[in-house]
Amino acid sequence: MARFSAHWFTLGSSLGYIILLALNAPLVLYYPLDGTWTVVRFDEGVGPEMHWYGLLLGAAAIGLLCSAIPAKLFKPSVQQHIAWIPVFAMLAAALLLRGFFGTG
Repeated sequence: MARFSAHWFTLGSSLGYIILLALNAPLVLYYPLDGTWTVVRFDEGVGPEMHWYGLLLGAAAIGLLCSAIPAKLFKPSVQQHIAWIPVFAMLAAALLLRGFFGTG
């Protein structure tokens, strides 16, 4: 039985989130004003949609797919530095979202 690889999950979910964010491709959209979940964008009159839940679900799905890859494919020296990947992903997300922070 294959074991879950946290190293590959970290890599897949972090990079998957950035890719989905850059492509603006969430799996689902949530409309908080009427509590509606959907996979298609509504026209106008429903209020703003939230992409974050869909981005997070997509990143988790990519991470779970990647976690099936054996962790032994990482050399021990690489495993020590795998925690830097989410840090760089956060910096990339801040770069992609800089318009929301008033600097874009």
